[in-house]
Amino acid sequence: MIRRLMALCLACVPAAAHADWYEADSKHFAVFSNDDPKHLQSYAEQLERFDKAMRVFRGVDDPPVPPVARVTVYVVKDIAEIESLAGPNVAGFYRPSVSGPVAFVPRSATSKTHITGSRLFTGTSGGAYDLDGDSVLRHEYTHHFMFDTYPTMALPYWFVEGFAEFHGTATFGADGSVTFGAPPAYRVRSLIDRNALSVRDMLTSDSRKIYMDEVSEIYGRGWLLIHYLTFEPSRRGQLGAFLQALNQGKTPIEAAKVFGDLDQLQRELARQISAAKVDVRTIPASAITIDAVNVRKLGAGEAASMPARIRSKAGVDKSSAPGVLALARKAATLVPDDAAAQLELAEAAIDAKDNATALAAADRAIAIAPATEKAFVFKGRAEQELAKAAKRSDVATWSAVRRSFAQANRLQTEDPEPLMLYYRSFAAAGQAPTANAKAGLYHALDLLADDPRLRFDVVFQRIADGEYPAAKAALAPIAYAPSHGARFTTFAADLSTALDSGDKTRIDTALAALKEQRDRHESDS
Repeated sequence: MIRRLMALCLACVPAAAHADWYEADSKHFAVFSNDDPKHLQSYAEQLERFDKAMRVFRGVDDPPVPPVARVTVYVVKDIAEIESLAGPNVAGFYRPSVSGPVAFVPRSATSKTHITGSRLFTGTSGGAYDLDGDSVLRHEYTHHFMFDTYPTMALPYWFVEGFAEFHGTATFGADGSVTFGAPPAYRVRSLIDRNALSVRDMLTSDSRKIYMDEVSEIYGRGWLLIHYLTFEPSRRGQLGAFLQALNQGKTPIEAAKVFGDLDQLQRELARQISAAKVDVRTIPASAITIDAVNVRKLGAGEAASMPARIRSKAGVDKSSAPGVLALARKAATLVPDDAAAQLELAEAAIDAKDNATALAAADRAIAIAPATEKAFVFKGRAEQELAKAAKRSDVATWSAVRRSFAQANRLQTEDPEPLMLYYRSFAAAGQAPTANAKAGLYHALDLLADDPRLRFDVVFQRIADGEYPAAKAALAPIAYAPSHGARFTTFAADLSTALDSGDKTRIDTALAALKEQRDRHESDS
C-alpha cells in the first residue's frame, strides 16, 4: 500500500537545500516547501483546483474546513528523500492521523498536461508509465475526500481504489480547467492481462479474500470499471444502485444483479481496453473558483525545526525517535524563544518517550504563545504518560491531565485530537468515560473519518453501551474495504456479522479478537 509507512531511516535523509522555508495556506491544504515561493503558490492553487473540480464532477458541496482538518503537504527534495522516509519504491505517501492528515511528495514531481481524449495505452515503457509523486498525492487525497464525504458508507475494495485511481490521473489545462478520465498508464499490465481478475470475481468476491498478487489488479481493474460505469450511457445509475444495495445489507452477489449479465459486462470492458480512445470530461475553469492561496516565509524557529518536523510527521519508531529528538533539541537550542521550535521538541520528546522533556517544552511553548492549541495537546499527553508511569490514580492528577486537553479543545473546537485524548484519558486512569467524554469522541469521528484509531474507539464504546446499529455503521468502512486497514478487515467483518446476530457471546468473542489486533498494531506504531 502506498500510504503504509515503513521504518524511518534518518541517516539517509539529505539536509535541506537552503534555510528558507515557506507555507502556502489555502482552504483544504497547508503546503510546506523550501522551493521558490511563486512555484509553491502555483502548486497549492493546483491542489485547490483539483479539489474543486472533484466536487463539481461529483456534485459534492464545499463546506467550511477547520484549519486542523486540512491536509498538510510536505514537499521534500526528491524521490530519494521520500524513500528515506517511507521505504524503497515509494514516490510519495499520505498518512491519515487524528492529529491532522499529512502527505509527502518530491519537489521533482510534475503535473501532466491537458488532454481532450486519450488512447488507453500507447507504448510499453518510459517515464509516463512511472507512478509519480503528484499522482500518489491525488490518489491519496481522493481517499481523504471520499471518506470525509461518505464517512459511514460500506465501500468495496475495488471501488475505494478504483475511485482514487480515476481521480488520481487528473490533468490540468493552462486555462485553469481540470480533466478526469485519463488512464493510469502505470497499471498497464493489470489492464491488458487476459488472466487478470474478472469483473465477476471483483464484484462478487469477499474483499477479505483478495490475494496479494491481485492487489495491483484491483487498482487497474477498479479504475476501468469506475471509468466505464461513469461514462457509458447504457450503464448510467448502475454504480450508485450497486452501492446502495450493499449499504442496505445485500451481499456483493445480490448487489451485483443491478449490472445484469456479468459476462456481458466483462465483454464490454474488454472492448473498452482495446478502444482507440477513452472518454474524458473536462471541468472548465469557469466552474472552478477557489479561495485565495497565501504564501508566507517561515520564522527562524519553524525553519530550524523542519528537518525534525518532517520526520516526526512521517512517523517514527523506537530506533528512529531518539535521532528525531536530537534534531528537535538542536533547533530549540538555536531558537529558544520560538514557540514552534518548542512545539516540535515536545512532539519529538513524546515520540521518544522522554515525557519530562516534552512537558517542559510544552510549557515553554505555552509561555511564549498562550493560544497554541497543540502545545496543550502535548502537555496533556506528557502529563498522562508521567501519571501512568508513577501509577497515579488520584482525582487531582487526572483532572490536571484533562484540563490540558479541555483547554486545547477550547482553543480549537474543531480539532478531533483533544476530544479523542480526553476520552482516552479515562481508560488510562482505569475509569469509565463520562457522557461528555463519549459525546466528544463521537464528534471527533464526525470531524475526521479517516483515522482507524478514532473509529475503533467509537465502535468499542458503542458496543459497550449496547448500541449495536451505531457500532456496525462506524465499523462498515473497515469491514468492507481492506485497502487501508487490511490487518483489521477480517476481524472487523467478523464483528460486523456478530453484531447482526445480536448474540452477545459471538459479539464478545469477535470484539476481543479485533481489540487484540488493534492493540498489537498500536504498540508497534
